[in-house]
Amino acid sequence: MIGVLAAVREPELFAQLVPLAPFLSDHRADLAGVSVPTLVLQCSRDAIAPLEVGAFVHAAVADSTPVTLDATGHCPQLDSFGDGLDDDTALLALSVPARPADGEPR
Repeated sequence: MIGVLAAVREPELFAQLVPLAPFLSDHRADLAGVSVPTLVLQCSRDAIAPLEVGAFVHAAVADSTPVTLDATGHCPQLDSFGDGLDDDTALLALSVPARPADGEPR
């Protein structure tokens, strides 16, 4: 923890460590514990997480819905406006059907 705190106080060190974070943590096993309906959004042109990653997440999360966006980048809300991502796509997350308390689809 001390290393992380030092990195926050030293912007140059922080800039070097942030890109490594995904490679220093592995939460694949945690996906099986997701117990809520989940929308798995995947960009069609993502240099960090290829389409196989989205397929893996979808397969690992029991009640998930996969959606591949025609967009570029790993953070489409930052990278892809003007490249197939618009306000309608942003509303996509709101269109996933809600599930009642018993878990059965409506």
